[in-house]
Amino acid sequence: MATVSAYPHTITIAKLVKPPMEYPQVRYEYDDGGVDVNVSPCGLQRFVLTYEGLSSTDAQTILDHYDEAKGKTHTFDFTNPRDSVLYTGVSYESLDVQDHVKSWSLNLNVVLRVYI
Repeated sequence: MATVSAYPHTITIAKLVKPPMEYPQVRYEYDDGGVDVNVSPCGLQRFVLTYEGLSSTDAQTILDHYDEAKGKTHTFDFTNPRDSVLYTGVSYESLDVQDHVKSWSLNLNVVLRVYI
């Protein structure tokens, strides 16, 4: 995977949701009814970003970054604005442009993902 420039952090995020990490787990069931579960300490972390009221220039900056990252193909760095933690190897899961009434006020939903 190729790495592209860092995620555009100069545009204000209206809402950032960090769902719980998805840990891979293996479940071992035994004939006597016992169960062991092996949970990996690392897994998939998603970031759900919502942008509201973006100018066409700001929206185009995000869309250009998406095009540069070729959607889900290339990785980039993302800094969580809440705790300033830098995540490397981040890729897009989805990018949705919501319906809008005014061309100067655009809404975007972006889902980023990284394996930690």
